[in-house]
Amino acid sequence: MKKKIIGTLFFLPAIAFLNIQALACSCGPTQTVLDAFEKAGIVVTTRLSAVEKVREKKGEYDVGHIRSVTMIVNNVYKGDVKSGRALKVIQGGGSVCMWAFDEEIAGQEYLLYVGAPIQGPPYIQKESKTKDEGMFYISACGRSTSAHGAADDLSYLDNFENVRGKTRLSGRLLSLNTALPTGTVVKLKIIGKNNTYQIQMDKNGFYEIYDLPPGDYNVVPEIPFGWKIDEYMLGRQPTGVERSTLRLRKEKNHIPVRITSERHTGLDLIFDIDRAP
Repeated sequence: MKKKIIGTLFFLPAIAFLNIQALACSCGPTQTVLDAFEKAGIVVTTRLSAVEKVREKKGEYDVGHIRSVTMIVNNVYKGDVKSGRALKVIQGGGSVCMWAFDEEIAGQEYLLYVGAPIQGPPYIQKESKTKDEGMFYISACGRSTSAHGAADDLSYLDNFENVRGKTRLSGRLLSLNTALPTGTVVKLKIIGKNNTYQIQMDKNGFYEIYDLPPGDYNVVPEIPFGWKIDEYMLGRQPTGVERSTLRLRKEKNHIPVRITSERHTGLDLIFDIDRAP
């Protein structure tokens, strides 16, 4: 059964702020920006310029009678491509966890983490006899996202030469059940064995801190009235480590994370918000 997902899906950041569809997928914790960057063959920002349609649906991957879309590369962070190149992206759908586009997307901008171009749909291309030119596909379980949802990624990628090799803790403020109040700023304490650090999210709900000494920490958010941390989603956090290896503290609202030398840890703060009396 297909499920249309539009809006912010919290452990699939690729879906955030996109006018796309994806099947309900079973995805584990999302990779950190650094992990995704290292594993991707190409990391670029793009503008979607065209949608290629077919008159009749030929298979489960022609969702909305769309065969592919064309992305024009703006900035290149990694890969053997140049600004201005056109990348053809295959339409998702069927039984694979990949982006499926609709028609109301021309001109929108995206940050993409992709591998090499393929012949035919993912996972079955070996059996495919298509002679189509190679196309890229975008995993719904990866870090690819719209430009509006890419603050965490771009803050690192745009400053790569200055922060390469440093530890990093970063994340976003998200709501599970309602829109966040405009301009909400949440303060955080990061409590380690020897030191406590205090930072706050920006007005867009993003935070990052570099150069924390390796070790285990507790992140303690200042929780506004009527908000509570979503415990289920914390089970998929933080990215970059196995949560089962962390020693959980009993203090309320303490979220354990581990900082590893020269690596990243991601921790999105996901809340249930109930302002009803």
